[in-house]
Amino acid sequence: MSTVTWNERALRQLKTQKEFAMKKFLNRRTRIVGAVLIGVMSFCLFAWWRVSVTNKQQLAAIVSGAHRTPEEIRGLTDKMIAWREHFTPSFLPQHAWNEARCAGTVITAVNAFAGTEILRNASAWEFARVNDEQVNLVFDRSEDFVFKTVSETEHHLEETRDSPVKLSAILRPFIVNGTTDRLFVVGYHYKQTHSDEKIFAANTGKNSHLMLLLGRQKENWLGYHFFRRDEADVAFPFKVQSLHDDMSQDFDVVYVWEIKNTRMAAKGASIAFVQNQKPIGWTRGWLSIPLIPTHITSFLFGDEDQFPRIEKEVDGVIGVVPDGRRWSNGDLLGFTCDVPVYGHRGGPSGEGARGEFGLKGQCVEFANHYLAKGRGYKNLTHTGDADSYFWHARSK
Repeated sequence: MSTVTWNERALRQLKTQKEFAMKKFLNRRTRIVGAVLIGVMSFCLFAWWRVSVTNKQQLAAIVSGAHRTPEEIRGLTDKMIAWREHFTPSFLPQHAWNEARCAGTVITAVNAFAGTEILRNASAWEFARVNDEQVNLVFDRSEDFVFKTVSETEHHLEETRDSPVKLSAILRPFIVNGTTDRLFVVGYHYKQTHSDEKIFAANTGKNSHLMLLLGRQKENWLGYHFFRRDEADVAFPFKVQSLHDDMSQDFDVVYVWEIKNTRMAAKGASIAFVQNQKPIGWTRGWLSIPLIPTHITSFLFGDEDQFPRIEKEVDGVIGVVPDGRRWSNGDLLGFTCDVPVYGHRGGPSGEGARGEFGLKGQCVEFANHYLAKGRGYKNLTHTGDADSYFWHARSK
């Protein structure tokens, strides 16, 4: 055998070995990539299933099918009003927070107040059609709005007559002891809405948003809704909003509906909606990218309380954080006599943490808040720390 022939055979054999090794490596990498993809898909399916099951369980806990008493409905509305500056529950799961769910927020809230599914889900402009048997129309000014045709595919809803609207005048027959004795839903047109074309296509109503009226406190009405005005509202867009009698200048009232079977007692039961859910901006975190469903980020970073719970008062206290649940410094833990109880903030507290009664999350602030609001004593804010109270109690 010549040297050339031997070298050729050696080179062919070496090439074959390299090809075999490369094929083996590729097969192994393919198996690893395949296993990773299967694992990721399995986790996504599990997260999707777990979030869906959890949502159904938690929704069933507040919409169980048993209609609440007039005292219970009043108690829930009273606490929503009293606690609005500290806490607002969300009646939508985290993965469903988007611009189109404003109606779903209000509809689920009404069902939660009633304790049973008296309203069916629908878009804001189809609310009355879908729930015709469960609502009474008490105000209608839809004739003051007309569609202006910009093109074949673009229509703008415009207010042609600026009729004065006073909620107190509309709801006068339903006002008892200065507030309403049942639940009402307001259908309004937001002046910056993006839904005009959908409203035109549906041809069922002329309101782009819904708001649940909780009642009136002094001269202001209070409404619960899902609303985003700017980037600051994205973190937590659920609001109990204080309204003037003619509502906001951006909210043109079109309809007002009475929700049947939601009559409230004069004095409420000691129950409340509570929820320690994280803001959506924190929930979605750095995984908020189009390729990853928000089900997954809700599973990874979200609070399990996708819907609020209903808690009863025990020894004068209603807890927000469930027993055994971890909490961080400064978190809202609960209420006593409608006074919020925060976890100790720890570390230095700047003026940014100062509220009406002192530095939030500090023992002095809680004691002062409880005595001033819960027991009617003088507000002693800006009068020192705990050690100064000890040494100068008599002078205070």
